[in-house]
Amino acid sequence: MNGVSKLTLTEDVSVITFNKLSAEPSNVAKILNQFSEEGINIDMISQTVPNSGEISLSLTVFSEDLMKALSLCTQLKDSVSDLRPLVSSGNCKLQLYGEEMRSMHGVAAKAIDVIASAGEEIYLITTSEVDISVLLPRDRVHEAVSALEKAFGVACQ
Repeated sequence: MNGVSKLTLTEDVSVITFNKLSAEPSNVAKILNQFSEEGINIDMISQTVPNSGEISLSLTVFSEDLMKALSLCTQLKDSVSDLRPLVSSGNCKLQLYGEEMRSMHGVAAKAIDVIASAGEEIYLITTSEVDISVLLPRDRVHEAVSALEKAFGVACQ
């Protein structure tokens, strides 16, 4: 009983971050709705707590959709002020899944500690009751996978 029953790896993921975005929820809704209307699937979404009326918003897309997403960002500049995307492509998403996470503490702490001990840089973390998703640069992701497989006794699928 370690909290993780499944480990998966998704390669070739891009992250788009908008810093100093107005904290108005309508801005986030406008961005997400436009991505949806263009048929761009967003996977991970992370928003910071508003600070002085501004947020940072990060979202991931499959790299095959990156050019379409960047074109959309250019179009959005007309309706969302100060929209300046920062882009990082060629990343990997590691996803740890386990129903036990609902009632078990420390699973995320252990996973992040294992990744850090493997010397990996973490770009983005999102969680749910039964899932921890971590975005990592591709260059050494396999070291993180091996370390997580060992730590949680589960093979990556």
